[in-house]
Amino acid sequence: MTTTPPAATLRPASLLVAALGAGLALQGCSADRGWKEPAPLPAVDHRARLSEAQRLESAGYAAERAGRLDDAIENYRRAVQAYHDYGAAWHNLGVALMKRGDGVEAATAFRVAADLAPADPRPMFNLGVLYQQRQYLDEAARYYELALERDPGYQDALRYSTYLDVVRDQADQDTLDRLKRALLSEKDPTFREWMERQHLILRARLAESDASPLAH
Repeated sequence: MTTTPPAATLRPASLLVAALGAGLALQGCSADRGWKEPAPLPAVDHRARLSEAQRLESAGYAAERAGRLDDAIENYRRAVQAYHDYGAAWHNLGVALMKRGDGVEAATAFRVAADLAPADPRPMFNLGVLYQQRQYLDEAARYYELALERDPGYQDALRYSTYLDVVRDQADQDTLDRLKRALLSEKDPTFREWMERQHLILRARLAESDASPLAH
């Protein structure tokens, strides 16, 4: 966050003489004659800027819900201009840009949001969604894992990461553990049915692999 620089302070007289030049010193002028300390820069009202950013972000969210995507994006952009460190506005900007199909700009917004809110799993998750939409499945899986590092119980990342493990044929014990974790809180019947089936299949496959002579 930007802070107000301290007011300039007087340097030692000897340094001022050197800075002003030998000619001035020879004229017998004192080192600080005529020196006026500059007025401090006006303080930045961070609270007012944040309040304005929140207002613009709320306006953007309302526009997004009403289907006015361009208006939403404009408000989100104005929000982050008003207060650069407002992570929620960056994240919402990324979501709106992703909906509009602006993948590169959306990824940039999500990365800024991820840096500003290191405990929030959503920017990493949405980066995963962005890559999955473009069929970069390995990259998508990596971002889902990063989202789960931030929040091991984040349900959307548990759903999508286990799904990608299955479709890429890379399901393993870690996938099984994530399926167990996801089933503890999964309420959507469609996801739950799929997870329960994959849990049974994977558990049987891993048990068979452990029992195989080749596994020892």
